[in-house]
Amino acid sequence: MVSYARIVRNLTTDQHALLSFKHQITNSHNILANNWTTDYSSATGSASLALLSTVDELRQLSRLEHIDLNSNLIDGEIPLWFGRLDEVLDLILRSNNLTGLIPPSISNMSSLENLDLNHNLIHGNINCEISKLANLRIHRLAHNRLSGPIPKPIYGMSSLRMISQPLNNLSGSLPENICRHLPDLEAFFLEENEL
Repeated sequence: MVSYARIVRNLTTDQHALLSFKHQITNSHNILANNWTTDYSSATGSASLALLSTVDELRQLSRLEHIDLNSNLIDGEIPLWFGRLDEVLDLILRSNNLTGLIPPSISNMSSLENLDLNHNLIHGNINCEISKLANLRIHRLAHNRLSGPIPKPIYGMSSLRMISQPLNNLSGSLPENICRHLPDLEAFFLEENEL
């Protein structure tokens, strides 16, 4: 059984971490001033960030639509639970120190339109599960350590407007008649690979 003292300690630690995170966010409209509070009794909405027991509980924010953690010092692997956030339109994790593979669970983010993992340390193959993202318009994986061929199902994603995968170690060849399969493609960047 978890002791009361341990719960209070966890809440205090989480509160400090979240408030520190709040102060690092650009907040030009001052939205967070009244929405993130240390006063538990005045917390509004379905859940208060001040009451989180672990940061992973952010996965409970099922109505979240935009995640932009651009240009931070985030390291480690991309959390598998991002796949549970099926209303997210933008997942922007560029310019961090993320490692590991692109988790297949991202393919569960059915509303995703913009996937930006540029400038990280992600390695391995591009997972063909990404092709399940029927609404994906922007696909940025530039300047990582990805290798292997570009999965053929990606060339069947008619919603794509941009594919940006330069500065990796991608290999293989490109299919013929790409334009026929990607009629709305406006930008296609693959320089400095091994194609």
